Amino acid sequence: MNSNNSDPAMNMYVFNEDKGNWELMGGNTIIDSNDSKLLSDMIDTNTINRILSSVSYQPPPIYYDLINFSVHKENKLKSFKINLSRLPTVYHSKDARKSFEELKILRKYDWIYDGEEVVSTMGHLDSISDFINDSYKKFRERQLSFSSNKTYKKDSPTFINNISITTNPDDDNYLLTLFMFNDTLVIPVYPKIDSKYPELVQRRNKQFYKGYNRAIKRNEKNWSRADKKYEKLLAQYESNFANQNRDIERNRKSLETQTMVNRALIY
Repeated sequence: MNSNNSDPAMNMYVFNEDKGNWELMGGNTIIDSNDSKLLSDMIDTNTINRILSSVSYQPPPIYYDLINFSVHKENKLKSFKINLSRLPTVYHSKDARKSFEELKILRKYDWIYDGEEVVSTMGHLDSISDFINDSYKKFRERQLSFSSNKTYKKDSPTFINNISITTNPDDDNYLLTLFMFNDTLVIPVYPKIDSKYPELVQRRNKQFYKGYNRAIKRNEKNWSRADKKYEKLLAQYESNFANQNRDIERNRKSLETQTMVNRALIY
């Protein structure tokens, strides 16, 4: 029973049906329904914030190795060479990562351009390489002052999405394909093998291509594991998010019920 008198001296009583008597609840307080709703909303918001703080964040995307290349003149061969490289990046063991195992094989050689458009092709590749280098500068990680090493953020953009080497059916060389900028660039090349014996050059070519194909198979397994790892992380996140939504709704209903009970006691 709430007194109609707003004098602070007046007290509020509630009838206890189990004991059959009135119980003192403290000093009289007149609470407006809008104030009661505001209090309920505030409590509800605090509860939601507490619950949301325990929700795991959506897993990061699948990371790819960051690849770039450089071109240099080969005056003796009247051509130019292409050197492929992987930018140093620190990954976490839990990251879903797709690496390019074939780079370990391709980086053992200088790749000599074996086409007719030497000047224009070299200029085109050189401008692409400069653009990628300039773009990656802002993604360098900060290093300690005494460290000369450079690393790059793992969520940097992947300008080169993939690379491949295939035998050229129309010539005695290879076709280097760079998949980048939603486009492909196919370049006729051959590996620079320093030997004056054709038999040795041929044998090393066979060894290279065999090792390259093995690396591609390792890639397929690696990429499949990365896809499964990401799908598992995403499924866990979605499950946690659904559970937290249910907890939020359950707490909301509980608070609404409690608020209604409190209002009934007040009025």
